[in-house]
Amino acid sequence: MRFSVRLLLGLGLAALSGGLLVLAYPPYNLWPLAWVALLPMILAQFWLMPRRLSSLASATTMGLWGLGYFGPVFGGSGLYMEWLPLAIFLIALLGDMGVRAFHERTGYRYFVWQGVSNWVGIEMIRGFVPIAATWGFIAYTQHTQPWLIQPVSVFSIYGMSALIVLVNFVLGQGLLGLLYKEAPLSPLRVRRWLWAGALALLGWVSLSLWLYRPEPGTLRVAAIQPATSPILTQNRGQTALAQATLERMKAQTLEAARQGARLIVWPEGAFTFDP
Repeated sequence: MRFSVRLLLGLGLAALSGGLLVLAYPPYNLWPLAWVALLPMILAQFWLMPRRLSSLASATTMGLWGLGYFGPVFGGSGLYMEWLPLAIFLIALLGDMGVRAFHERTGYRYFVWQGVSNWVGIEMIRGFVPIAATWGFIAYTQHTQPWLIQPVSVFSIYGMSALIVLVNFVLGQGLLGLLYKEAPLSPLRVRRWLWAGALALLGWVSLSLWLYRPEPGTLRVAAIQPATSPILTQNRGQTALAQATLERMKAQTLEAARQGARLIVWPEGAFTFDP
């Protein structure tokens, strides 16, 4: 296959992964896609793309995901987060250089380990980045499925992320074994990882169903959501508007309580001071 064809097909698959990831997150919430969203990217990066440009596959996937997920939130905010999709693209582009060569040199012995530890490790690191924090963790795609997410109380959100990425890379390794005959993949290792992934998923679901204890009854809740963010308003120097917004939120909170709300939630960035 010609260089240009491999490049275009690889970029197309990588873009498909980016789109699937975006659809798995709010507001679309097509949560099952998270479990397979990385498969096109894996095929692009480790099979179709020219070797020296293979990191362009993961960079394209992650850059498009950042644009589709973070873009609508921070666009026009004036914050450094507007540049986050570009930063994600560059980090993936540079960070994955040589990864394909490494796996081919080591017979894909560490393929699944590297994929999972790389993803979860980056999530842990960016948890310390101001504003970004835990935004966009892949485990968040499952938030509408309480029957599935209960083991987070035992293994943390990083455990959920690790499982989702594990399933993606185990399936991806299996597809590489089927389609990329020149890859130095051990069929025995592929089968073992498929069994390991299946058992890990089965164990997680079983534990989740055992922990899931929905309680009967109802709880009246209220959401206080102003038209503008107090913290962003304060950062733009509109102190009076920020104070007025805060006073209105306090009044609405008291009114919600009078109407019987037991749980009242304010938005992120509601305080312009340390309470």
